[in-house]
Amino acid sequence: MNAAVPMRPVDGAQIEFLRHLPDVVLFCRDVTGSPIGYPMRTVAVTDAAIVFTTYRKSPKVAHLERDPRACVLATEWPRCPADPGVAAGWAVRWLSVSGRARVVTPTGDQIREVFGDGGRPDGETRVPAGMADHVQDRLRDGKRVLVYVECLRSVGMQGGQFRELV
Repeated sequence: MNAAVPMRPVDGAQIEFLRHLPDVVLFCRDVTGSPIGYPMRTVAVTDAAIVFTTYRKSPKVAHLERDPRACVLATEWPRCPADPGVAAGWAVRWLSVSGRARVVTPTGDQIREVFGDGGRPDGETRVPAGMADHVQDRLRDGKRVLVYVECLRSVGMQGGQFRELV
């Protein structure tokens, strides 16, 4: 039977899982303290933090500045009923990483650190270079910020390929 198991903050296999699935949901707390989720795209993933960029005036920034508790959920759904994972008894792989968020108006060095010399995050091919340039311009002019979610605890699905992470 598959069960959620606590893991150390993040390891190499979890980092690769997050890099493989850059479209995630960022959860934080709204003004009432209730959880609220935002679809996001990671721009960097390390063993210490998951990094996003968003507009400074977005509600999620206000929520995270008020209460920095955050959780990032990445899921991978089987492509079809014939998927080997379904036959093995698991329907989805998932990873939840929780920690504290830091909202940062980045310096030029921080922007280069996240986006690299090529102007796009490591391995990113789905975002056109022109769009990445636009995002970096908005980071430089202060309209966008970086959000670092510190990796303090992770939980994943035991089963399928996640067995090696436990």
